[in-house]
Amino acid sequence: RLPLEVKWHIFGYCNIQDLTILAQASTALNGLARDYFQHRLHLLSLPFFDNAATLVSILCTCDAVVSGSCALHMLLPANETSWVPADLDIYVSCCHMACLAHLLGSGYLIVHQRAVDAGPYGSSSICSVISFANGQRSIDVIVSSTVAAVPPIFEFHSTAVMNFIAADHIYCAYPTLTLHKMSLVN
Repeated sequence: RLPLEVKWHIFGYCNIQDLTILAQASTALNGLARDYFQHRLHLLSLPFFDNAATLVSILCTCDAVVSGSCALHMLLPANETSWVPADLDIYVSCCHMACLAHLLGSGYLIVHQRAVDAGPYGSSSICSVISFANGQRSIDVIVSSTVAAVPPIFEFHSTAVMNFIAADHIYCAYPTLTLHKMSLVN
C-alpha cells in the first residue's frame, strides 16, 4: 500500500477526465479521487483565506461558484501546470449577494465596486463586480443579475474559462478542448 501523499502525487499528473474515469473503477478509488479534489480545493483556498474551509462555506452558504483561472487550474494536472492563479473569482447570484459578509469577516475590504451596463446592443447577466483585497490577495465577486450564479460564465471570451467549481462538484463546458489546452473564441 502506497502512502496517501504518494497516491496524490501520482494523481497530480492526471487531469479531471482521467481522475473521473479512475473514480468509476471502484468505491475505494472514488473516495480517494473525491478526497484528492477536496485536498486541491483546500490548497487553492489557502492563499486567500486563513482557514481553507472558509471558501467551501462561502460556496455552500451563498450558492456561489469559483471560475476563471482557479477553476481551470483544478481541471488540469497539478504537477504539469506551471502557473498559479493570482486572484480568486467568485460568482454569486443577486439574491445571495448578502452572503458576502463572509469575505469581510476574513480580513478583506472592498476596493472597487462597479455596476455593469450591457449597453444598447448587448445583454449581460452580470449585475456588478465587487473587488476585495486584503493587502496581499484579491478576490473579485461577480454578481449575476439572475437567480443563478453561473450564467455570466457562459458569456466569457473563450471556452477555456467556461468552467466552475461549486462546493461539491466541478463543471467543464468544453472538456475535450480545455483538457487538450485548446479553446475557441466566443
